[in-house]
Amino acid sequence: YTTTHDLLHGGEGWLAGDYFYVFMMDAYYKVTIETISTSKAQANLALVRPQPTPFDTETTITAESILGDIRTAIVAEGNISDSDITTIGTGLHIRRSTTFNASTPVGELLNVVASKVNDAGDLPSQCKHGMVVEIVNSIADEDNHYVKFFGNNDKDGEGTWEECAKPGRLIRLKRSKMPVVLVRTSDGNFRLSELDGSTYSIGGVTQPAVPQWDDALVGDDITNPEPSFIGKNINKMVFFRNRFAILADENIVMTRPGDFTNFFAKSAIQLIASDPIDIAASSEYPAILYDAIQVNTGLLLFSKNQQFMLTTDSDTFSPTTAKINALCTYNFNFSTNPISLGTTIGFLDNAGKHSRFFELAQVQREGEPQVIEQSAVVARLFENDLKLISNSRENSIILFSEDSTSTMYGYRYFDQIQERKLASWFKWTVPGTIKYHCMQDDALFVVLQNGSQRELLKYNIRMVDYTVALGVDRVHMDYVMPTTGWTYNA
Repeated sequence: YTTTHDLLHGGEGWLAGDYFYVFMMDAYYKVTIETISTSKAQANLALVRPQPTPFDTETTITAESILGDIRTAIVAEGNISDSDITTIGTGLHIRRSTTFNASTPVGELLNVVASKVNDAGDLPSQCKHGMVVEIVNSIADEDNHYVKFFGNNDKDGEGTWEECAKPGRLIRLKRSKMPVVLVRTSDGNFRLSELDGSTYSIGGVTQPAVPQWDDALVGDDITNPEPSFIGKNINKMVFFRNRFAILADENIVMTRPGDFTNFFAKSAIQLIASDPIDIAASSEYPAILYDAIQVNTGLLLFSKNQQFMLTTDSDTFSPTTAKINALCTYNFNFSTNPISLGTTIGFLDNAGKHSRFFELAQVQREGEPQVIEQSAVVARLFENDLKLISNSRENSIILFSEDSTSTMYGYRYFDQIQERKLASWFKWTVPGTIKYHCMQDDALFVVLQNGSQRELLKYNIRMVDYTVALGVDRVHMDYVMPTTGWTYNA
């Protein structure tokens, strides 16, 4: 038989030449220290070295006893109180009012998890509820993300790690700077409100809450940045591919599909097809986007000097497949809006001495469209600064006007298949200054200003029973109509 003694803990303060005696199997041996190895560790709060763990199976050693020795040694230093140390599973959660670091020379035996870890495999399965850790992954900032520990039943111990936003980042859109919503209530009235999730009551009955803008739930300003319209003026709001889109400066920012109040990504780890789309148009001219209109191949975007097409080459419209192509270069009167003539797009240009009305046909994803100046025959009769435009595709009529004038220009056309059989221009004069006009259900609504009085007039574009006609199928466009049953009071 051979009797051995294993030295598990070298201790501290030994010098070469020191000795001690040990008794082994009826013999007394002198053990002399021949060489020493000195290691230095930096520590200003606590330098903790737990007792060694025996090799034999006769001594019972538990994780709780080891953690208890470490905890006792930390508290003995006097810099951290016992109430700031919590034993959770096979680990210790240490808290201090001021910043501190913790390290270990043997990472295989003791793992230290602070504000950052290299990868998700370094995260413990039991932790403090609510603790947030950044997973670095690599030297690049684009793959960093943050996770938060959610303990079962909101308690420390067993639980799961879930993605979260970087602590301290701005996650909420300022409600007072965002678009508002107009809601028709159950009592027939209208309510104008910010999208803040607030509720209201009608007759003492609480109504459903209005929607609210979603917050950034994951990532930081790099992996999940704020929408590019922040700090810029919103020029237009449109819908495209089941997404709500905002045009601001050179960017078009689109929400997640079907979620019209969410401009933030769902995950900072990977890019998915349903994430928001934030893309910019570029050109040698300033490409500030003022308006947009949907066509069958994409979204037609209008800047002051150029037209673009937002489209995709893939079956899926996503942040990785969306692209903006330059379509054509025509000036656009951004005080007005483009209109759809059914299969073509019309818009106004006020770059020259007179306004011009252009029509875009065969708008495709690739290649240039056909552009026709329909107002060429009346170019010198048009005013330069037209502000209002409205149209009725069903009745093939377009109306233009300036702001605060009494003149309204009209364009009437007749199409058959792919050919325009008839087109004509005319001019109306209304009794008052025009403030606004629009088409709705075969009728033209015009808001007039007469002195201090405002009038809302309705002109029927098609023949109705009470239309005053000059002849068969000839409509006299006036807001005079026969009425009976009135009495006169001088």
